[in-house]
Amino acid sequence: MLKFIILCLVCMGTLHADSVAYIANMQGNNISILDLKTNTITGYVNNNGYDLTHPIDIKFSKDGTKAYVVSDAINQVAIIDVATHTIIKKVDDSLFPFSSPSIFHILESGLKGYVANENGNSVSIIDLSKDRVVGYVDAEGFPFDLPIGIDSNEEETIAYVANFNGNNVSIIDVNADKVLGYVNNNKEPFSKPVMVKFLGSTKVYVGNYFSSSISIIDPSTHNVTGFINQAACPLSGPMDIIATHDNSKVYITNPNPNKISTINVTTDATTGFVRGTYEKPLGLAVSFDNSTVYVTNSTQNTVALFNVEANAFIGFVNAGAFPFHNPGKISIQPPN
Repeated sequence: MLKFIILCLVCMGTLHADSVAYIANMQGNNISILDLKTNTITGYVNNNGYDLTHPIDIKFSKDGTKAYVVSDAINQVAIIDVATHTIIKKVDDSLFPFSSPSIFHILESGLKGYVANENGNSVSIIDLSKDRVVGYVDAEGFPFDLPIGIDSNEEETIAYVANFNGNNVSIIDVNADKVLGYVNNNKEPFSKPVMVKFLGSTKVYVGNYFSSSISIIDPSTHNVTGFINQAACPLSGPMDIIATHDNSKVYITNPNPNKISTINVTTDATTGFVRGTYEKPLGLAVSFDNSTVYVTNSTQNTVALFNVEANAFIGFVNAGAFPFHNPGKISIQPPN
């Protein structure tokens, strides 16, 4: 089943000297440790006897002490102790099992997480204080259909879920953990939506894989208001999305033409492509000072860097003795 890598890493602050990024190697079945001070891979996370088959998503906890690794093939979410770079346990899903989990989304407070289950057509609710699945989002009357993208507003009142097969976007009442309905597309249909990104409280972008477009949603009305203007620089099979921390710029990966698109959020228009060498780019992460974006090149087995202000390619992360193996999702440790 088709898997997608969705990035959501929007945290404010300054990187500590010892801050790291984790990169999920989907074919290597391991997690690379990136020293952000030197842009060098220092090793792999210690699996500690745990299986990490096909890790497709990774998220740091809001306090940066833990990281969660989703393995879809074995229906598992593993937990890394960041201080030791060691897997210490799994999320307890004994009462409400995962079913081909794909995306792990952590709400702003850091107390609750949502996991999209592609085969189960469900969204698991995680109590992050106990690292335990406590139930599924109530979707009665408004079923999920291959959910693969999740994001929520900072106020933690609503979350949106992109349903790839359903060609719709579910609206979750976060307090009730209940689906309220679907976003009204206003005859501007979604086309295999794969990613969702809240840009503050007034705008949401949804990436449509098949139509190579970005829908714009007004979250106050749950209505689609139009599409991104991409006349100057067309998108092609958009797969991942990231915003700078001030939400002024958005970047989109286009794996098929091997390009990174830039969107001006004020004008809702593409402004160009980021210069550089990319090969099937999937995952994106932006540094906390908004200076640098990291891009995983899944088939080239590299991680590229580019400068945000100049939209210019800088180079590649030095993997040295710890090569990448089909890198996908990348996540940066929040400041303590």
